[in-house]
This record gives sequence, structure tokens and C-alpha cells, in this order.
Amino acid sequence: NWIFLSITLFCLWFYAFITGLSPSVLRAVIMFSMLALANTFQRNTNIYNTIAFSAFLILSYDPYLLFSVSFQLSYLAVLGIIYFYPKLYGMWHIEDTFPTMPLWLFKPINFIWSVTCVSFAAQIGTFPVGLYYFHQFPVYFPLSNLVVIPLATIIFSGGLLIIILAWIPFVGQSIGWFIERIVWFQNEMLFLIEHLPKSVINGIDISLVENWLIYISIILVAMLFAFRKLSYLVGAFVCIFVIFVVQMQEYIEQRNQSLLYIFNSGKKLNINLLEGVSNTLIADSSLLYNDSQIRNLFYNYWANKGVAPEQVKYLNINDLGDSNFLPIYQEEGLILFIYKGKSILWLKTKIANHLPSADYLLISNNAVRNLEKLDFSKFKEIIVDASNSYYNSQKLSLQAQKLGINLYAIHEKGAFIRNW
Repeated sequence: NWIFLSITLFCLWFYAFITGLSPSVLRAVIMFSMLALANTFQRNTNIYNTIAFSAFLILSYDPYLLFSVSFQLSYLAVLGIIYFYPKLYGMWHIEDTFPTMPLWLFKPINFIWSVTCVSFAAQIGTFPVGLYYFHQFPVYFPLSNLVVIPLATIIFSGGLLIIILAWIPFVGQSIGWFIERIVWFQNEMLFLIEHLPKSVINGIDISLVENWLIYISIILVAMLFAFRKLSYLVGAFVCIFVIFVVQMQEYIEQRNQSLLYIFNSGKKLNINLLEGVSNTLIADSSLLYNDSQIRNLFYNYWANKGVAPEQVKYLNINDLGDSNFLPIYQEEGLILFIYKGKSILWLKTKIANHLPSADYLLISNNAVRNLEKLDFSKFKEIIVDASNSYYNSQKLSLQAQKLGINLYAIHEKGAFIRNW
């Protein structure tokens, strides 16, 4: 028993270290280590105590992991599977429905039913966190898990075999070739599922309070089935009603919102005009044609404001004069336009001798290096975006403090947002 325990613990922790000690791996390794120790000492185990103890050890080492999305999803998925899987699986006894079914047919059907129950159980535990952080819900998660769970098991086992047998000529290469084909097949199947109609519901936005209310509703419904008390059902309905009221309030606010905002997009220029649930992004071509950066910069904010990506209009800075979208005056190095009765002068490349007056002056690309050379009395507020160097932004901020100028540096304060 002690030899078996030593080998088990060595393999578990060897795997944990070579995979980088991620929160989800640490959770699994600590839990299995506790189970192995309990079996060796012939002690009974309680799975919930084991989960709590593993979380305690991990958070004692690094308390900030509590705010890690992978840590939260890992533990919530396990708790969902442990509690809900037996109940979901017990809802259909295949052998009672088909008593004469042959074994060769029973096993694949039972496997599909078991994986489906695992998928739903894990989803019950994790979907509120998924909505809160990622603003989307995967519609075909039972189908994708039918592909991922068996193939990931093969990939995982094959990866360990490669590590162990890599020193034997041709064996490691052969296993690697096989695993590479399995990974390719898994990815192709997932891409196929991803391109099915309505595979993902995007643009879902919930607050932290709504997230907690969803979890309270899930707990109350679980207690309703466990204890058969009507009060739990009433409590769940109250939580759902509060979520409905909050969502309706957000819906009304989103239809009446009017915003101008400029995000920190590095050297890439951007201005966003949001009206209701429609957004106009004015940017240079280096940002407009960079889908991944647009997704990383704006998608979460758009979801929070009720804007679907397909409701966003993209305008190139250089084509503004031909768009007829805004009352605009343009010459080399500057753009002047009107939005909601406010004038915005966008200085892109260099300072001109005689700048027109405007409510807002937006400085990009180090177009201004000395505020004292600028007739700042023409502007109510000056905005220094992130395309300016950090040194120049700090320099202009210090000058503005001495001169009493209302200046907003995006490098220092983050996104510039005005609600009109």
C-alpha cells in the first residue's frame, strides 16, 4: 500500500509541476492525493470536505487565486458535477426502459447519457460565472462535450506516454503522430459545432448582484427538490423576479443612453459614439481591420451597454469627410466635428497656427508637445489619448496642472467617457 501510495503521489505531483501548477490542476491533484491517503490509512472520505480542504490549501498559498476565473470555474464545475450528476443520471434508468437491450448497445447509450448528465451538471455550476465574465452562453455544450471528454482522455493519456516513452526510438514519435491526429480531429469537430446556427448567445450582461441571485435561485431550487418545501420555490421566484426587474431597468437605460468614449488602444486612434444600442467606432485602418484587438478592447463594454457587435458601424478616420455621418470640417492634421451639440477638434499629427474653437480638443500622436504654445482658452477640456507617448502625456499633465487647464490623459486615468 505504501509503495502504491508513493507512486501515486509522485505521478500526481509530477504532472502538476510539468503543467505549471494551474488552479484547476492543483485542485484535482490535492483532491486525489487526499483520496489516496484516505485509502492507505483506511479512512472514510467526504467529497465536500476534500474539496474544501483543497481550496483552503491553495488559498493559503495564494489568496488572490480566489479571484482567478479558472479557480472559480474549476471548483464550481466540480461542485455542480458532484451534486447534480447523480440526480440527473438517476432520472432515466436505461435498463428499465429497455430491459432486453444487448450489452454492446447498452454501453454506448449509457456513455452518451452519462456524458450528457455531466455536461448539464457542470453547466449548472458554472453558467452564471460564464455569463458574468464572458457575456455569452454556449448553446451546444452537450454536443461539444460528447466530443471533448473521450478525446481529451486519449490526448491526456497519450501525452503522459510520450513523456515516459520518448527515450525509446520511434515509440515517442509514433505516439506523438497519433495524438496529433486526435487533436486535429477534436479541433475540426469543435469548429464544426461552433459554426452551427446560433451556436453561441452573445451580448449577455449581468452584474455581480445578478450573478449571486442566479446562484441563490439554483441553491433554492435544489433545496426544493431535496426537502419538498414550498418556501424554497417562493424564494427562487423572488430572486428571478428581482433579476427581471433589474434587467428591465437596464434595458430602458440602454435605449436612452448617449455616450462619447475613447479607449486606451495604444498607438491606434479611436473615438466611439454610442446612441441607444447603436455604436459608431471611428478609428484608423490598423484598428478597424484587427478583429482580435477590437474584440479585446470593446466587446465587454459593448455587452455592458447592450450593443451587439453587428450593431456597430465602423468608420475610417480618413473617410470621415465622405461619410455624411457628422457635420465635419477636415484639413491635413485635424478634424472638427459636432456631436450632440458639442464640438470636438481632433488634432492628429501636428499643431496648426490657428486652431478653431471647440468644446473638446483631442490630441493624438504627440501633435502637441508644449501647452504654453497652445491657445487653450478656446477649449473647455483637452484630451490626450494613448497614441501619445507616456512621457509626453505626463509632461502635458504637469503643464496643465500649473496652468490650471482641464486636461484628461488616458494613459493615467484610463478611458475617457462622457455621458450626454
